[in-house]
Parts: sequence; structure tokens; C-alpha cells
Amino acid sequence: MSADPVLVIDAGSSSIRCHMVGESGRVTASTSRPWTYLSDPNDSPLAREFDVRACWISICDAIRECAKGQGSIAAVAITSQRQSLVFLDSDSNALYAGPNTDLRAVFQGAALDLVHGNLLYQTTGHRPAFMMAAGKLAWLRDQRPDSYKRVSRVLALADWLAFMLTGEMGCEPTLGAGAGLLDFRRRAWATSMFDQLGLRLSPVPMRDAVEPAGTLSESAAGLPLGAPVVVAGADTQCSLVGTGILDPGCAGIVAGWSATVQLLVSQPTLADDMSVWSGCFQIPGLWTVESSAGDAGNAYRWLAHTLFDRDESAFRRMDSLAKSVPIGSDGAMAMLGPSIMDMGMRMGGIVFPVPMTLGGPTRAHLVRASLEGLAYALRANLEQAERVAGITARRVSLGGGMTRTKTFVQIMADVIGRPIEVSDSPESTAIGAANVARAAIGEIPSLTDAANATRTVAPDPHAAADYEDLYRAWLETQQSLGDIQI
Repeated sequence: MSADPVLVIDAGSSSIRCHMVGESGRVTASTSRPWTYLSDPNDSPLAREFDVRACWISICDAIRECAKGQGSIAAVAITSQRQSLVFLDSDSNALYAGPNTDLRAVFQGAALDLVHGNLLYQTTGHRPAFMMAAGKLAWLRDQRPDSYKRVSRVLALADWLAFMLTGEMGCEPTLGAGAGLLDFRRRAWATSMFDQLGLRLSPVPMRDAVEPAGTLSESAAGLPLGAPVVVAGADTQCSLVGTGILDPGCAGIVAGWSATVQLLVSQPTLADDMSVWSGCFQIPGLWTVESSAGDAGNAYRWLAHTLFDRDESAFRRMDSLAKSVPIGSDGAMAMLGPSIMDMGMRMGGIVFPVPMTLGGPTRAHLVRASLEGLAYALRANLEQAERVAGITARRVSLGGGMTRTKTFVQIMADVIGRPIEVSDSPESTAIGAANVARAAIGEIPSLTDAANATRTVAPDPHAAADYEDLYRAWLETQQSLGDIQI
């Protein structure tokens, strides 16, 4: 294996991040830049659209800083958020580029779900339509008809970044399936479905993650021309790779800006009630059954800003505070966003025993309750994925930025009552992407030969027993809140 590092570009939900990942699988340098969005006073408050030019400058700037003084690199690996799409015209200019948080297609998506919901789910393994390519194309057709007529290609965000670096267009299956572009069973373009929906779709070549996308033809931020570029796949699947989840019957929990559970299976699997997503994995012949908890790090960051007013030491202090409160947070329960997979709006908050004269909750109670609430939600989603797949996961891993909070890691093991394998680095997505790149360029024989540094965290038997009743109580309370109409 080359001693040269892999440069990973991670176009995530919260920011653009670049990492240098060494041959040992360790992150040796990192940089980040915020996304830049277009601002139009006439736009809907649901609108989120990338300023393509500004974002590209930020990406190049992040690459330049991360690669400073590095010299040669083994490859560039690219991963990105799912449901983030770029629509190009025939001259490859971006007509639209939006993140997974652009919600303007809500009405078009609802109309598609009403008439074609079963077709969309059976074909793509995903719903609701407003998050996917079909809904966003329908929105463009209705709101920007002139731009819609000019759409020539639809690319996932990481595939577009690869095109900008190499001049080569392609579609990586985990990203294409995650964006609702593919017939996920066949790992092929869903052209028949889009024809039935009356929407424009011009396929580009399919390219597995373990195949190089091309070589650097654009000297972005001074990177060496000719270096191989690999689209490593969707960020969630890359995190599974980074924690060594590579076999059917194994599950990975990715707790970052959002939190999701993915269970690997050896055949395409859907839920009769459309309660889970199903997608592709980097290894052909494997699929994912996914149940998402929604907000995780995003909700925890909100709590940090609310309690500590953006104090730089907030997360360290919160970890310490959570340890000082007993299991169950003295009756406080948090529903700050994480839930059993549900893409709709619902009521949430923090509940606790009253009257306050008996002693109200402290900041420590609120922090621990939020961590417990996330763990309860992830257990519920793990159990849902297992029910749909008809198996119990024989191995569970945990990765993502929330693993920086050590108290959460132990709470997670205690709540699910099983040992979990935790990545030594919170950057499990970057590590997984680098592993995919090394397999693509032949430095390792296959993904299963990649080194993944993890540790096993075992549940405390007494805590696990206590959490059984607390988990059931949390489920009942969340259900009660869900019955409240917004």
C-alpha cells in the first residue's frame, strides 16, 4: 500500500469538509467551509439552493488548506449527502443545485405520492417524493419551466464534484439510489418510472464506487494533475465501511448531523407499509434496509447553543454534565427531533415532572435527557429495520460526530443492551471513503481487506435493565406527543 494519504472531500449536510487519511486509516489533517446559499427575498422560507460558484471556490479553498505541504496523494475520494442534486444543461452549466434540506418541492412531491406513491417506493426504495429527484424535477417544471426544458443531466452532488475535477460524468449507485434516480434492485436508471411520471431524465454511465471516476484534469487548489478520483458513495454508506460493516446481517448506526440505522441484507427488501428506505451498498450483491431517526447532532447543537450561548467549550461541558445525572434523568424526557422514522412535522420538546416546587430539572438533566432520547430513537429504528429484514443484527457499529460525546456512546450501548463497535475516530465517513478509494485504485484487494480501528463498548447490565422500562415509557410519551395536531 502506498504511504501517500487519500484526500477525502465530504460534502455533508452541515458543511464542506476535507480530510487527509493516511495509510493506517487515521485522519491527519482536516479543514471545513460553510455552504453558501443563494438569497432571494421572493423565495419560500423552505428554499435552500447552493450558490454554485461560491461553493466551488470554498471547496477549492478547503482542499488547498488541507493539502498544504502534503506533496503527493494516493487519490481523491468524494462522498456527499444524499438527496442533494445538481441539474445541468447541455453545456454542463448548473441550472439548479440544492441540498437535502431544500423543501420547496413539498407540494409537487405530495401530488406524486398521492398518485404514484407505490410506483416510486417499489422502484426507488425511497419516499416521500419531495426529497427525491422526481419531486425536485416536478418543482423545477412547475416553477422554472424555461430551466426545466434545458435540463440535460441530473447528478448527485458527489458525482457533480467528480465531474468538476475530472470532466467525466457518471452515477455511483449508493448516491443515485439515495436520490431516487435508480431502480435500486437492478442498480440501474429508473427510466421507465420517470417516463410514467412524465419527467425528463437523461442517464449518465453507471460507475461502481470501487471504480475510479477518472483522473484530475482540473488543477483544483494545486492538486497534482493525473491523480485518480473516486466517487466513494453516499456519506452514510461510507461511514458503515469506515466502521467495518461490510457483511449481510450487520448494522451500522451513523449519528452525525442526522442519525440513521442501516442494516445490510443480501437481497432487496422493502416494507409493506413503506416505513423504511432501501438502497444500494458499495459492494454489489448487498443492499441496505434503513430507518432514520432524523435530527441528531443538529438537535444537540441547538441545545448547546440554547444552554451555553455558543460557548466554545459547550460540548465538553455537556458531556461532563450528562455524567452527573442518574439513568433516566430523574424523569426528564427529550423529544428534540430524533424519532422512529417519520419525514413529517410533529410536536416535540422536553417533558419533566412538575410542579417545579419539587425541584425542576437542571441543565445537566436536559443534556442527559437529550442523549437518552437520541439513543431511544436509534434503538427504535434499529428494531424497525430488523423487523422489516426479518433478522436480528449480529453486529452493531456506531460512527459519526456524536461519538465525540463519550457519555452518549455508553448510553447507546446500555439502551440497546448489546455491545457496539465504535470507530476510534468520529470521522468514520472519511475513513470509509478513503478505504473505498484504496480499493478502487488497487492498493487493497477489496473493501473487506481495509483496516478499521474500532473499539467495543459493552452495556452495563444494571443500566441496560433500567433502560428497558425507560425506553418503553419514552415510546409511549412520544406517541402521545405525536397525536397532538400541529
